[in-house]
Amino acid sequence: MRKNNRLLDSFGVVFDIGDTLIPIDELRFRAVSRILVGASEPQKADIVSRLFSEFDKAADQRRYNNFLFGLPGKAFEASIARNLGKDQVAALVFGSRYRQEIRNLLKPDRRTIATLNGLRRKGMKIGILSDGTVEEMADTIRLLGIANYCTAVGISEALRAVKPESKAFKWMSESLEIPAHRLVMVGDDLTADIRGALSAGWKAIWVDGKHEAAPTGVPCLARSRFGRIPTLVEGLLA
Repeated sequence: MRKNNRLLDSFGVVFDIGDTLIPIDELRFRAVSRILVGASEPQKADIVSRLFSEFDKAADQRRYNNFLFGLPGKAFEASIARNLGKDQVAALVFGSRYRQEIRNLLKPDRRTIATLNGLRRKGMKIGILSDGTVEEMADTIRLLGIANYCTAVGISEALRAVKPESKAFKWMSESLEIPAHRLVMVGDDLTADIRGALSAGWKAIWVDGKHEAAPTGVPCLARSRFGRIPTLVEGLLA
């Protein structure tokens, strides 16, 4: 790839959010821990495990959900009631407090910001393509301080398409005005992000993936090494 910024304007990098830019399980544990101040660490770990194991199974049955924010709310509140022994009103209050704590925990990450700056310096367009609910994902993008870096943001609830459906990838390609073969998807989910992108004709980088399970030509990258993304992208698009 020639390193002429005017030529690189026609290339783009698109990021997933959950478990790519932010660690969902870590944030959920920290949010619940802030509410259950009197519980021991083992107690908190047990409660979080039971609470989200039940919720995740229910949420996974819904086309549009948000695993980080506990949506759909009825499924989350039902799990709160059963696993924390709360009545309906108390479960509603707990769910509301939990979502506020999640918002409090979402902050800009220096490695992510440095990576986005590195991509912009190379003249590349940046997009977000993430499954989730519109309001909560908009809050997440704003609180992470990455909104101003993005040329296009696609959220499944708004697009009426979830990854790996081709409609989601086609929408992003058209929104960025970049053809599929000049786009790279950065995500953690092998099916939704990686195989979805490859099926759409994109390139891909698998975050926290297993090298032995990665499709041919897909590099794997630990979230802690995000600084390598600009170099990896150049190699993929060369």
